[in-house]
Amino acid sequence: NTDSNIANTATGQTGVITVGISETINSVDVSLAPSNIGNYVWVDLNNNGIQDDGLASGVNGVTVNLLDANGLPVLDGNGNPITTVTANDASNNPGYYQFTGLAAGDYIVQVVLPSGATFANTQNGGAISSSANNDSTDSNIDVLNPLPGQTGVITLGAGETINSVDVSFAPASLGNYVWYDTNANGL
Repeated sequence: NTDSNIANTATGQTGVITVGISETINSVDVSLAPSNIGNYVWVDLNNNGIQDDGLASGVNGVTVNLLDANGLPVLDGNGNPITTVTANDASNNPGYYQFTGLAAGDYIVQVVLPSGATFANTQNGGAISSSANNDSTDSNIDVLNPLPGQTGVITLGAGETINSVDVSFAPASLGNYVWYDTNANGL
């Protein structure tokens, strides 16, 4: 009564079930493996869209939304949009997020740009699973998307975990010049 009765995971079929006359069988169960999407939001200190050693710094507190392939919010069981906020991972590293328990399908990850921030350069227009780039270290925001802060469509299989959807922000800087004002006029 509590186990999954799928005999062939490739076809989704059970074995043969014999039902007797006037018999009701209410124990043919199917379990679906949940799928997951997530990974990392960071400040890209050299603005190249790659998590270079020593040049990527994770950012906590950034809102990340999950959208369907049409750009509409994915809703939870209560009808609320699925949203998460970047935080420390299990190793206490900042900037990680995760959407868990998802059904297989097509999704878009949207990062809400914090006030005053800009997105860093991206590799390959933000493509996921591009053979030209290392998905685990590049930024995946689609710079050609008319809605800022979105990836392209990500196809998620049943039971699949994609932990390579990363987003980088361009670094901010402050500074200029310190001088000795010999006539003390401030100019």
